[in-house]
Amino acid sequence: MNPETDISQPWRDEVLSLVAFDAPQAIAGIESAKDAATLNAAAASVGEAIKNWQGKAANTAAPTAIYEGELQRLADGVKYKLFLGDAWTDPARIAMIPLPIVERKLTPLPPAYARTEKDTQPTSAPQISVLEGSQVDVALVCKNEKSLSAVWLVTKVDGKAKRFELSKQDNAGKVWQLTTASGEKNPFAHITEELKYEIQATDTDGLSLEAPLRGVIRIRPDRSPSGAAEVVHKVALPAAEPVVHYRATDDYGIAQLKLLVEVERHQDEKRPASTVDIDQSNSQPGKLVAAERAEVPILPKGKPLTSAKLPTAGEFKLQMGKLPFSPPS
Repeated sequence: MNPETDISQPWRDEVLSLVAFDAPQAIAGIESAKDAATLNAAAASVGEAIKNWQGKAANTAAPTAIYEGELQRLADGVKYKLFLGDAWTDPARIAMIPLPIVERKLTPLPPAYARTEKDTQPTSAPQISVLEGSQVDVALVCKNEKSLSAVWLVTKVDGKAKRFELSKQDNAGKVWQLTTASGEKNPFAHITEELKYEIQATDTDGLSLEAPLRGVIRIRPDRSPSGAAEVVHKVALPAAEPVVHYRATDDYGIAQLKLLVEVERHQDEKRPASTVDIDQSNSQPGKLVAAERAEVPILPKGKPLTSAKLPTAGEFKLQMGKLPFSPPS
């Protein structure tokens, strides 16, 4: 009756078998139920059967009584005999078939700029936090040597609960991995918002987990980088090379570090505005854009600094003579 939850077929079969003993008239209604209203009607039929249950048959030559007993939670199989007054039964045995015991394996894969060996270790925690845009590989391992016949995951996609089948990774059926068919959207491939999920499994004995594995993947914030720069000499000749002391840091990584040089002129020295990207290694001017400024790379693209190398600090000689500015005419 909960549209967000996928009830496993073994659970349905077990409940149906129990109902069939005590309220066989309700079976047809349960099997044909398509919505909550028809399911409630079937439940009412079961309730009526319980209400009218006869503990002792009446008006019969040999009255029959029903006795109930209870065994607490079994940890192993048991052998038993039943005694009632001076009567007893032959010995019988109840063999306990263990339920499957499984462990989830979630392996986060952050974006390349923040990916470290520590951040990509698998975990079995029900709640994890990842960076926006991360991928999470989902796997399941059976820990009590039972072979699983099916494993699936339920999560919300576009606001609706959707079931995803996990595929078997070994012949014994003990390791399973989430894989999606071509063209099917995998919500764990690129996580951009909080994601709740539920994992269920059945083994080759038709038994399911004692309780589904539930969890949530949250988004971990990525703070903006910070930096500072200063020069000793406030005034220099046009061809000088003042030394800029800089420091920069970030919680995950820095892809590029550059100086933004901007010309400040008096009102009587106005010149046509231009912006040029300058690479001081070859002093070739880039494309002109609107403003009289230049970008000078300290850390070029393609050589990012990961969190293990941060914070970074150093000195940079600004070759003023190579900037694409000329004195006012």
